[in-house]
Amino acid sequence: MATPDPTPPDRRLQTDGEAHQGGDEHHRGEEHQDVASPSDQQHPGEASPSQYTPAAPSPLSNGRSWTSKIHEFFTAKGRPALNTNGSLGNVFTSVPPCICTLRSGSHLQFIKPHPIENAMRRVVVTGLGAITPLGAGIKTTWQRLLKSSSGLVSTTSRGPAFQGLPSTVAGLVPLGRREDGAWQAKDWLAAKSERQMALFAQYAVAAADEALEDAGWHPTLQDDLEATGVTIGSGIGNLDEAYNTSVAFHEGGYRKVSPLFVPKLLINLAAGHVSIRHGFQGPNHAATTACTTGLHAIGDASRLIAFGDANVMVAGGAESCIHPLAIAGFARARSLAIDWNDNPTAASRPFDSRRAGFVIGEGAGVVVLEELEHAKARKANIYAEVRGYGLSSDAYHMTAPQENGQGAFLAMKQALKHAGLKPEAVDYVNAHATSTVLGDAAENRAIKRLLLGPEGRANPSDLNVSSTKGAVGHLLGAAGAVEAIFTMLAVHHAAMESRAQVEWAQPRRKTISAKIRSKAEYYHERTPFFRKLPGSAIAIILLLVAVNILVWIACGVVLAFHRGLVTTAVLSYTLGLRHALDADHITAIDLMTRRLVASGQRPVTVGTFFSLGHSTVVIVTSIVVAASTAAISDRFGSFSEIGSIIGSSISAAFMILLGIMNAYILYRLYLQLQAAVASPIGHENLDFNFEGAGCMMLILRKMFKLVDRPWKMYPLGILFGLGLDTSSEIALLGIASIQATQGTSIWLILIFPILFTAGMCLLDTFDGAAMMSLYTSARLAKDAIAVLYYQCVLTAVTVVVAIIIGVIQLLNIIVNVKPNLKGPFWRGVEVAGDHYDIIGGSICGSFILFGTLSVLLYKPWRRRIDKKRMLPPPIEYHDVGLDEAGAEDDGRSDTRPAVGKYPAAGPMEAGNYGQVDSVTKGGTRVHESSP
Repeated sequence: MATPDPTPPDRRLQTDGEAHQGGDEHHRGEEHQDVASPSDQQHPGEASPSQYTPAAPSPLSNGRSWTSKIHEFFTAKGRPALNTNGSLGNVFTSVPPCICTLRSGSHLQFIKPHPIENAMRRVVVTGLGAITPLGAGIKTTWQRLLKSSSGLVSTTSRGPAFQGLPSTVAGLVPLGRREDGAWQAKDWLAAKSERQMALFAQYAVAAADEALEDAGWHPTLQDDLEATGVTIGSGIGNLDEAYNTSVAFHEGGYRKVSPLFVPKLLINLAAGHVSIRHGFQGPNHAATTACTTGLHAIGDASRLIAFGDANVMVAGGAESCIHPLAIAGFARARSLAIDWNDNPTAASRPFDSRRAGFVIGEGAGVVVLEELEHAKARKANIYAEVRGYGLSSDAYHMTAPQENGQGAFLAMKQALKHAGLKPEAVDYVNAHATSTVLGDAAENRAIKRLLLGPEGRANPSDLNVSSTKGAVGHLLGAAGAVEAIFTMLAVHHAAMESRAQVEWAQPRRKTISAKIRSKAEYYHERTPFFRKLPGSAIAIILLLVAVNILVWIACGVVLAFHRGLVTTAVLSYTLGLRHALDADHITAIDLMTRRLVASGQRPVTVGTFFSLGHSTVVIVTSIVVAASTAAISDRFGSFSEIGSIIGSSISAAFMILLGIMNAYILYRLYLQLQAAVASPIGHENLDFNFEGAGCMMLILRKMFKLVDRPWKMYPLGILFGLGLDTSSEIALLGIASIQATQGTSIWLILIFPILFTAGMCLLDTFDGAAMMSLYTSARLAKDAIAVLYYQCVLTAVTVVVAIIIGVIQLLNIIVNVKPNLKGPFWRGVEVAGDHYDIIGGSICGSFILFGTLSVLLYKPWRRRIDKKRMLPPPIEYHDVGLDEAGAEDDGRSDTRPAVGKYPAAGPMEAGNYGQVDSVTKGGTRVHESSP
C-alpha cells in the first residue's frame, strides 16, 4: 500500500546527506558476522545474532584521522510500494516516506555541522550522469540495474599480469560503441582531449557531460559561468600512467617520460578538465577521501550553494585503478574476494554470511546540484533535495571501523539533525556494504542502533535495506556518487534493483568440520611460513602426511613379524622420495602448474594426480616382475643368486648413469641461472627453457595441451610411468625381483611399491603446491632467477642422492661376489649395506636440511646479486690526446702526448661531462665527472 505524502508539493523531492568515514575494507575475519535482528528476540523473517570475531584491517584509508560515512535521505513524490530484496537480514516491504543511503570512506577531519536555518539556501539535484560496470551512460546503467544484471567479470583476459593474482574479478566498464551502452573514448571525447586525460578523468568528463545535458544547463553568460563550479574527486586516480611511466623511465631515462605524466596523476584535474571544457569559473574543488570521495564532493558542493558561493555545482567522483599493482596491494591486505574467481558475478555479496572481501570496480558518477529557486526559475526537472550533510570521526583505527559502528552512527545522527528529521522518518537505506566481514557488521549495528532505536522504527520490517555493490562492485572514490544516483533514481521512479546476492543471510549452525576449518584458517593466516601457501595446498599436504603415517603404521605392524625386510622397506620409501625429484617429475609438474595458473585456476593437486598415475604403473609392474621371478625361481634353484646379482647390478648401473645425466642437466640449469643473474634488472628471460626434461618429457610434451584440469595429470602420469626410464623405478623392480627369488610372499613384496608410492606422492604433492604458490605470487610469478634457483637446488639433491645410492649398491655387489675383501673401506661398505634404513633416514633428513637451507640462503644471496646488478656497467675507454698543434691524436704518434681517457661512446653522448684535470706538454688530461 502507498503511504500518503505529508510534504508540500515543492518539497516532495528531498535529499538528506550525511558523511562518516571509517575504513571498512578489512581482512576476512576468522568468523563471518551474520546480520542480526535489532533485539535479542528473533522475529519472523529476521536473522538472529551470531558471535562476531574481529579481524585485522586493510589499508584502504589514507590517514590516522577518521572520517566520514555519508547518509543521504530522500523523500519520494509518489509512493507505490518498492520492489525490494532486503539485504540486512530482513526482507523489508514497507513504503518509504524517506530514503537513506549509507556510504563509507577514508580520511576527512571532523567538521562540526552547522544547524540549518531559514536563511540557508535549499539545494536540489537536477541532472545525473554515470559511467559504471553496468554500462556507459545513466540510462543503460539504470536499466541493467533494474534487470538485476551484473557488471562483475573476470580480469584474466586483460593479460598475463592479471592472471597470477589471488583475485581475478573486477567491475569493469564494458568496452564498445556508445550507442550500445558501452565505452570507447572517441565516442565521448576528441582525440586531443583523450590524450590529455587519465582514464578516471575521461570517465568524470563523460559523466559530467551527461549530467549537464540531463539538467539542461549550458550557460553562456559571464554571471552564470562565474556562479557554476565543479567538485569532483577520486580515491586513487590513475595507476596505469604511474606504473608504465616508472618502467619507461627506468629503462629509457627521462626522455621516455611524457610531458603529460604529472597532469595525468593529479586528482584535481578531473574537476579541472570539466571546468575547462565548459568554461565554469566558480568554485573548483577535489576531494580525495577513499570511498567517501564521491559523497564528500556532493556534500561539500551542496554547502557551497547553500552558503551562496555558487548557484550550480557539478559534483561527484571517478575512479580507474583496476591495475595489477592495485589488486596486488588490496590482496596483500586480504581485503579482496578471492573465493569466487570461477563465478565472478557472485563475488560481491553484501551482508551475505559467505562474504569474504570486496570486488574492485571503476567508473564515475556525477550530479548537477542547483539552488532551488534557480532551478524553479528555469523549470528544471528536480530529482531530489539535499537537506542534510553530517560528518564524524571514528578516532579508532587506521583502517578498521569500531565494531559497534559508532562513526557511522554519529554521521547519520548529524545528518538527521541538520535535516530536522527523526530516525523514524527513514525507511530505506542503500548501504555502503562493501561485502567485507567487519564493515558490513559494523554498518548493520549502526543502522539498528539509530533507525531501530528509541526514536526509530518500532517494527524492523518497516525499514528497507539493500546494497547495489552486488551489481557493480566497490568503485572506491566513485562509489558514493554512483550509489547516491541509484538511490535518487529509486525514489524518482519508485522502484529499485532486487539483486542483493544474499543467499545465506541467517546464521548457519556450525558443524564440527566447519569449526575445524575455521580454526585452521585462523592459524593458517597467522603462521608466517605456512601462510605463504594457500590453505588448500596446506590441506592436501597435511592429508598426504597423514596417509604416509598410516601407511608406515600398517607396514610396521606387518614388518614386526618380518624384521629382515625393514631395511628394504626403508630403501623403497627413500627411492620414492628420490624419484619425486627426478627431472621428468619436476618438469611435468612445473609446466602444468604454470599452464593451469595462466588459465585462471589455482591447482594444488597437479603433483598428487601425476604421482598416482606414475605409481599405478610402478605397482603393477612390480607385481608382474615379482610373480614372474618367483615362477622362474621355482624351476631354477640357482636363479636366486644370479637374479639377485643381475637385479642389483642393473639398479646400481641405472642409478649412477642417470645421476650423471642429471648432473649434466644441473650444469645446463646453472648456465641459465648465470645468464639470468648477468642480465639487467627487469630484463631476465622469462621464457627460459627448462633443460631438465627427461626423454619421456620430450616424447609426451604434446600431451600437455590436452590437460586442462589437475585430475587429467593421472593418465599423463601413467604414460610417463610406462617409460620406466628412471633409476628409482629400476631399483624398485630389482628389489621386487630379489625378494621374489628369496621366496618372499607376493603380498609382502607389495609393501615396497606402496611405500615407494607414499614417498613419491608426498614430495610430488608438495612440489605442485609450492609451484602453484610460486606462480601465483605477485613477486615471484615472473621471476626467472627464483625459479631457476630452486630448480637447481632440486636437481642437485637428486644428483647427489642417485649417485650415493648407486655407488653403495655397486660396492655391495662387489662385496657379495668377493666376500674375502679386507680392510676398513670394505668393512664400511658391508656395514652400509646392512643399514639401508639409516641411509634412507639420512637421505630424508638431507631433503629437509638442504630444502630449508636453500630457502634461508635465498634472500641474502638474492640481495647480494641484485646489488651487483644495479651497479652501472663498466665503461670502455680509449686513449685520446692533442698534438702540439692542438689536433686530436690517436695516441700512436711518434711524439706521444700525455694521454687521458674518455669513455668510448664520447663524454657528452654518455651523459658524462669532460673536465680539465691538468695540462701537460703535448696534450690535456681529461677525466670523467658527473653532470
